[in-house]
Amino acid sequence: MNRDIAIMVDLQKLWDRKVEFEDGISHHEKSIAFWEKKISDIRKDVSVLKENLTQAELEIRLKEKKVYELEEKLGKLQKRRDVIKTEKELAALENEIKAVETEKDEIETVVIEEMESAAGIKKSIEKKENELAEAEPKMHEDIAYLRSKIENYAKEVRELISQFNAGLSKLSPEIKSRFEKTIKSKEGKAIAPLEGETCGVCHTSIPVHIVLEASSGIKAMNCTNCGRFIYKKENV
Repeated sequence: MNRDIAIMVDLQKLWDRKVEFEDGISHHEKSIAFWEKKISDIRKDVSVLKENLTQAELEIRLKEKKVYELEEKLGKLQKRRDVIKTEKELAALENEIKAVETEKDEIETVVIEEMESAAGIKKSIEKKENELAEAEPKMHEDIAYLRSKIENYAKEVRELISQFNAGLSKLSPEIKSRFEKTIKSKEGKAIAPLEGETCGVCHTSIPVHIVLEASSGIKAMNCTNCGRFIYKKENV
């Protein structure tokens, strides 16, 4: 069999393994990003909830202060009854008292609702913090494991690239340049096995005379459609 073909087949195997490890690295990096985002999202949720709680508690305090002021006002209005001299003045006073009492009741109702809402926020914060406390150690453990896998895969990739470059240098000059360019631009596939009379990668029918020459293994031939080198498996 042509020496260049044998070398290219071996190089393709090295490249395929390299791609597999690189895919593994990419997959693990996405997993790490997922877990890191999950942790970050929970922390952000807790932060937003705490901000909401702070704002809710501030609103409650402001309304409680307003209720206190209205109670003081009601006390002063009640005392004015003792100095009222006409029915008209008394009626006006009673209307004013009623308006203040209505405002006070409305604010107190809102305060109760906001207190219930604040209590709900506190429960949500507690739930999120418990979720984080429970999940974060395991997430960090998983991330550390994935990083170790990435490191091992990266080491494998470096070794495969070294082996690939060493093998590449053994190719004939006229083959080397085209093979290297093809494997880096044709979806990582520079040489394809024949499947009958079709290219094993692009699955296009190849002229019979080229199939015969490729099958002989005497010299490197190319697919007339995708340009990849082609070979017959039985010859390898």
